[in-house]
Amino acid sequence: MPKQPRNLLNSMTKILYLGTSQFSEMMNTERWQLTSGMLKNKNYIFFDFKNCKEKNIDLCELWIKSDKPNFIILEDYDWAQKLNLPIEYINADKIPVPILSFIADYWYDPKEKLEYYAKNKITGLIAIHEAANQYIRENFSQQIKKIVNIPFSIDKSEFSEEPNKKEYDVLCSGFMGDLYPLRQKIRGILKKNTKVNTNFLEHPGYWKKNGKIGLRGKDYYEVMEKAKFVISTTGLYNISVRKHIEIVCARAKIIGNTTGFGEHKVFDSFTLPLNCDMSDQQINKAIEEAVDNWKWSDEDEKKRQLILSTHGPVFIAKSLREKIGKINYE
Repeated sequence: MPKQPRNLLNSMTKILYLGTSQFSEMMNTERWQLTSGMLKNKNYIFFDFKNCKEKNIDLCELWIKSDKPNFIILEDYDWAQKLNLPIEYINADKIPVPILSFIADYWYDPKEKLEYYAKNKITGLIAIHEAANQYIRENFSQQIKKIVNIPFSIDKSEFSEEPNKKEYDVLCSGFMGDLYPLRQKIRGILKKNTKVNTNFLEHPGYWKKNGKIGLRGKDYYEVMEKAKFVISTTGLYNISVRKHIEIVCARAKIIGNTTGFGEHKVFDSFTLPLNCDMSDQQINKAIEEAVDNWKWSDEDEKKRQLILSTHGPVFIAKSLREKIGKINYE
């Protein structure tokens, strides 16, 4: 690849993102919200695969037709697989600008991911979790030279402007698979606890089935807003989860843990910290005391407003563009 200027960011900087509006059909619409934020920024060009029947995409031809933008972003390998999107493009080696890709679940299929990056001349990754950085350096360094970190985004309009009455102590919701052992442990303990009023909401899955997808967006947040606490944990790989953001924006607090990385520092003050090494008795006592002492202070509300303003799709899309443009590509 020809040498690029040290800082490519200016008012004319353009980014071509190859994604899909199919994300809007999922229960977790975070990626679609980020895409919507990109669409509101004139510096992004969105190529939607949803109605594209071609599987052999000439990336260089598309780049030229898009007026030769300064950067290209390809879809996360895992999501491209799940959504049956192209994972190999034609003439990627003819493009003289940096090509990047989203990455979320970085631990899945490392060999296949590396092949995806190599075939498509991807040299930078946009990581949703800061925990991914070390893994990327250790496993993908032969191909990946740059890492850009962005947080999850949320839509401010989906949350109530005024506080709602709390109807129960704890909301237990979300995926409960083996990826989240602490989440499973807390749920099991609360199932037996008669002192804590817990609403157990089963996870319906991420895809529409027979037109039903379960609670999501505003409907889901209205349930969160009725709880003092909502369970959310970082999982086996210490990954950030969007749920931490959603909980605080719904004026509830977190039962679980945070990553310890900068992306989660703002949530520490909202979190009742628990871990798998704690006994059932210790966890029960901690939750019962936290429920009894729960309050939402003016300082909590100030932090909530900051989170809303710095995690919106338009804000994140602008931040992503700035971070990509400021990378030293020499």
